[in-house]
Amino acid sequence: MHAVARVWNQAEEVMVAFLLAGMTLVTFSYVVFNNLYGVFYSLGDALPFANDAMFAIGDGILYIAQEMTWSVALTKAMFGWL
Repeated sequence: MHAVARVWNQAEEVMVAFLLAGMTLVTFSYVVFNNLYGVFYSLGDALPFANDAMFAIGDGILYIAQEMTWSVALTKAMFGWL
């Protein structure tokens, strides 16, 4: 019986570590994408010779940030499972 309890405790610890790491990774990437596109827009305004390239990169990052609406729901679900 002690072996089963030990295996269960280890599986529970692994699951908690996985959920915490997943929550951290999803939230971190969401925050980075939400704040990074502004940097490229500012660089596009400051550097006229790289205007088009910086705006294109900023637009791509903004698109990724806008498509990450699922991240809040996933983080809430992972917290609930935790």
